[in-house]
Amino acid sequence: MVRHDKLFAAAILSLLVFGCGGGGSDGGDPAPVASEIQVGATPGDDGVFDPAPARDGSGTLWMSHSSVNWSADDTTLSQVYTRIASSTDSGSTWTDAGVDPNHRPPDFQVGSIRVTWRFEVSRLFYDPYDSDASRRWKMLWHRVAAMGSPTPTPLFQNSWIGYSSAAAPDGSWSAERKLFTGSLYNAAEMDVVIGAPEFPLDSQYSADLGGCTVFTEPGVLARSDGIYVSLQCTTAKKIVLLRCDRGFSACDYLGDLLTAADAPQFSQGGEMLDFFGAPELVDTATATYLIVTGVDEIVAGGENRYSGCLAFRIGDLANATVERSGGVPVLVERVSGTSGSFNGACGYDAHATGSGIIYSEFTPSATPRFHLFASHVDLP
Repeated sequence: MVRHDKLFAAAILSLLVFGCGGGGSDGGDPAPVASEIQVGATPGDDGVFDPAPARDGSGTLWMSHSSVNWSADDTTLSQVYTRIASSTDSGSTWTDAGVDPNHRPPDFQVGSIRVTWRFEVSRLFYDPYDSDASRRWKMLWHRVAAMGSPTPTPLFQNSWIGYSSAAAPDGSWSAERKLFTGSLYNAAEMDVVIGAPEFPLDSQYSADLGGCTVFTEPGVLARSDGIYVSLQCTTAKKIVLLRCDRGFSACDYLGDLLTAADAPQFSQGGEMLDFFGAPELVDTATATYLIVTGVDEIVAGGENRYSGCLAFRIGDLANATVERSGGVPVLVERVSGTSGSFNGACGYDAHATGSGIIYSEFTPSATPRFHLFASHVDLP
């Protein structure tokens, strides 16, 4: 969630700015009726957002997500942390697991300004191919410094994609590693916080990723040949794909899955789509999919609004291609929340038959403001 492109100018809203609505349809059958997901025992007094469900080998579903709270020391400052919930009924109900994978540091003062570390847009996943059982559960997130009064602002130059691992989702998580950064990264001040980035992607792949100011919204797929990571590249407004080894000691750039030029043809209902964000990689029994959120750039270079999720079938994962017809990505499914609202940032696991695709929705007039909905839409 950034304020560059307003990067997230509400971008994932962990950027925090901006029901029960929608459901999904690709234009065929009527959409199922969505239902709100309540996460039992959640500590988030302002709600939950950014779902990332994953199944373990015993049939239990786990879901990392953003828990949003108001700071007790600055009422303008939203705190965002990663939480993990579990479900034993195929995703119909969820309960907080009571763990803090972020080992979150306390808020701090810079002069008169209160600053917090946000851990947003997490992606929990299980890696059955890792021979090291102590790290078969893995998680990526976007760590961002944010300040409060006088104007609540995320500081995306002070941010990175972090990584942690564990033997079990409700167990002890390893110390964070700083993996991916873009050209906006403030090395002079941020390298002292858990070290320099291991993969400054804008310089490692300058010809292709040099225009990416910030990387955010990781999606992940564990395969026998490595771990595939999709990222939203801001400013250049594209979805890129990497492949890393099991321990994230080496990563290669594979290509761009989608660019901003792919988005406008999927505009609908008076809502223009200018680019895609919040990529999610998922497998079903028959195919691999890329789920993205459509982004309406309401003000050029400024305020953005998430506008539902779209699912495209991957054509060739190793070569970073989605299926296309006449050069246009082939839409398989679409999920939308309340019309005109900030909705998207979807998560999906094929075993979550009680929820289908889960989407996020921000309702500024509600208490809490951040919500998750089960669309009851599944991918084939």
